[in-house]
Amino acid sequence: MTTNLTVRPPRFGMGTANLDDDGTTWLPPAQLARALLARFRAPDYRPPVLPAEAVELLALARQPNVAYASILTLLERDPLLAARVLQRAQSAAYASRGSIQSLRDALVRLGLTTLTGIFLETAMNLRVFRAPGYEAPMAQLQAHSAATAHICRIVCRRTAICDEYAFLCGLLHDVGLAAMMLSLADRPRGAPLPDFEQVWPGLREAHEEASAMLCRLWRLPPDIELALSCHHSGRLDGHLHPLGSAIALAERLAARLGRGFRDEAQADESHLLEVLGIAPRVGLEILDEARGALATLDA
Repeated sequence: MTTNLTVRPPRFGMGTANLDDDGTTWLPPAQLARALLARFRAPDYRPPVLPAEAVELLALARQPNVAYASILTLLERDPLLAARVLQRAQSAAYASRGSIQSLRDALVRLGLTTLTGIFLETAMNLRVFRAPGYEAPMAQLQAHSAATAHICRIVCRRTAICDEYAFLCGLLHDVGLAAMMLSLADRPRGAPLPDFEQVWPGLREAHEEASAMLCRLWRLPPDIELALSCHHSGRLDGHLHPLGSAIALAERLAARLGRGFRDEAQADESHLLEVLGIAPRVGLEILDEARGALATLDA
């Protein structure tokens, strides 16, 4: 799908410009946000490809007493992805749990929920965080999403929220941003790419709703969609959403540790600690643990 919007250039007093012809003009943020969300709702919109194996694995992970054989058969369907998953499972972030030489080893030592998180993270890095022309912001978004996921797991270990499920939500929370960049990059050959600095305010305005829409299009569990739809405020329809609040806190801590994305998540995190029932002293412990986790992630 190509961009086909006729807009009034924000820096000029007259005339119109077609974005396929002139990448130097763009819609004001609120209009751009509405246009991108409308594109996601269009019947012919195709979201970035999340491997079918990842969706199936998420569904299997929620089933009690699922057979290991079924999991391994699913993981081995895509040899390249399976190899990358095994490589990730052998990294410093998971090495403390014992030597891992095969997917079966990874499943036994790490458990299904942790392995599902690794699988989804790897799949997204290979298939979702790719937009020609936006390589730098995509790389920053990828690093931010991974950091938020690992910190969200640490945060939720201090709450009643399942930490491994929180990891998945932290990993997915900004997929709307990735999808919007992919949509903007999908242009006719030779057409100029809109400057990221110009489009960023509109992307920021739309990205929570866009992330929730991606979850719906991918047919992910509804509770993930709800958490992603409020991952900045932690409130949904005026009510506290614990998992959304945990993601919001993880984002702020990621920003404090140099893994923020643009000007997202710069607000103070004290009120989020309070709504999650985490004492300020424990919040400092979480920050220290998060710093160590990110250092290990980079190793």
